[in-house]
Amino acid sequence: MIPIRDNLESHDKPIVTWVLIGLNVLIFAWDREWSFFGTSVVFADLAMRPSEVLLAMSGQGDPIELGKIFTSMFLHGSLAHLVGNLLFLLAFGENVENAMGGLRYALYYLFWGVVAAAAHTFV
Repeated sequence: MIPIRDNLESHDKPIVTWVLIGLNVLIFAWDREWSFFGTSVVFADLAMRPSEVLLAMSGQGDPIELGKIFTSMFLHGSLAHLVGNLLFLLAFGENVENAMGGLRYALYYLFWGVVAAAAHTFV
């Protein structure tokens, strides 16, 4: 199933949802030097590497690796990966943002990004 819309009406503008979508598209295009079908060249050093994160957590690695947990939330491996993620964000993000409020929604987005990074690291 591919979500294209929902049947819930909203009266508030989903500002955070649109900012997240815009950031993801902008960073994806920038990472590929403005070619949506190119390879990742610009931000490859901002991708999270689980072994480096574990070293940083143990105090033996570079602490900047912990910041890559957040930068990697906005990196995508392919155009299909980006479109798939943003399709769900577009379909459901507005209602979640309206239910939680903009700030809580942004923190919720970041929280689950950290959980995903932790799952990637420890699994």
